[in-house]
Amino acid sequence: MDKSINIQNIIINLKEQVARADKQFDEWAMAGDEWADPSWLIETCFIQLLAGLEALGMPELRNTVNAEYIDIKATPQHFGKELELW
Repeated sequence: MDKSINIQNIIINLKEQVARADKQFDEWAMAGDEWADPSWLIETCFIQLLAGLEALGMPELRNTVNAEYIDIKATPQHFGKELELW
């Protein structure tokens, strides 16, 4: 079984998820529809990034990203919830 990690696949997956989150955030900001809340997609991007960094053996960068993830998750807004729309 091949256990090599393909960094290109990790980057492609993250890029797709970020684009999806960005699009959904724009739609949510325009409509203000609670069902279109992009926070779960944004959190998914963090989790995928953390998993990729773990798989690539980058503990220092993973720790930095994880600290940011924990800080954001601890805020009342989390990953965009309750964001005041302009």
